[in-house]
Amino acid sequence: MSTKSWLRGFIPSSSDPADEIVAMITVPAPTECLDLFSVSRNRTVRRWSSAKGCIEQVELGSVKGNSDEPFPLLDPVPQKLIRTFHATFGESVDSDANPSLFIIVFIPTPASAISGGTFRIFKTQETGHTRLEPVATFDASTSSTHCRLRDFTINGTILYVLWERYGQSMVESAFIDLQAAAARQQLGWTQARLDQHSELNQAAMDELLLQPGSLTSKFLQSILRPGVFSVVTLRAALQEYREHYLSLPGPHPAPLLASYSTLSESIAAVVGCTVSLTRDPATGVVLQDQYWSALRRDWEGFVARCTEIERSARWPLCLTLSTDSHVLVIERERIAQCVEEDVPLRLQHQLSTSTLMDNSYRLLEICWELRSKLSLDLIQRIETETM
Repeated sequence: MSTKSWLRGFIPSSSDPADEIVAMITVPAPTECLDLFSVSRNRTVRRWSSAKGCIEQVELGSVKGNSDEPFPLLDPVPQKLIRTFHATFGESVDSDANPSLFIIVFIPTPASAISGGTFRIFKTQETGHTRLEPVATFDASTSSTHCRLRDFTINGTILYVLWERYGQSMVESAFIDLQAAAARQQLGWTQARLDQHSELNQAAMDELLLQPGSLTSKFLQSILRPGVFSVVTLRAALQEYREHYLSLPGPHPAPLLASYSTLSESIAAVVGCTVSLTRDPATGVVLQDQYWSALRRDWEGFVARCTEIERSARWPLCLTLSTDSHVLVIERERIAQCVEEDVPLRLQHQLSTSTLMDNSYRLLEICWELRSKLSLDLIQRIETETM
């Protein structure tokens, strides 16, 4: 069959949007299988051969569910809903047997209050027998409810899933038992926690202002701390800040028009330059409190710009595995790696979530509880004045 004829079989002849393909995958190398596997908007998995076109298909959701309302079509945008992998366990050692191939498909359920969707695993052969035999079915975790799947991959018996949750990455993993019955399985999901210490929220800024030093230096030191904002984010926020004030009627402060050798110098000079110290028109008293309040609001506005840009920059894109099997999360402007947490991080997480701890850390638990009942001002005085 010619390539043109094969393409006519690959592209649906009907104008029904339900037949539109939204996900497609090939068999990973090394392999002699050149077939393609696709998922359509109507939740149909198809296997395509270059010689015969569609040679197998499985409907993962009927037109009608338990209710009288039809299943909604999947989003028409390209998605990562299907993966193929070879089994390396539980297989025949007969050298004449065809190698087994597994296909895992994810069907999202955005309206569900239980999970973000369902995974289905099928078994087939690279050549010869092409029927897709059901192997396992299991739901995503409850934490994935109302989240959007960005990518997933399998390493041996471990399934890794990347979710977009409120604009941030969420990575989960679970052990898959392909030898279990084809009935619905319940997986034990493990979630990788993001570094929450890098977030500059209102509580962090309130604690920052209690430290000694000028307002500008404290804010500057905070936003330049590694892991908080990227250089691209700071430059973009500064550009937006300048463009906003330059669009207003002049005259404009000199720092808005000047150039500086480093990014930190530019931020320190530009942010807050539009705030001026004024006097009360009736008494002539210098309005110090109003000046510091306005300067703080200006810096907080700049931090809010950085936060919004950084949130967009940290939008999850895909997930992969390094050569040493570490999970790598690719975001718009950074790459994150999942690592095993050490003892201090584990203890900090247990204390912050009020998880029961070992009796050997009872003193640490008491200190943490005591600190949580103290005001920020008192904590600052204890940390700076106690020898």
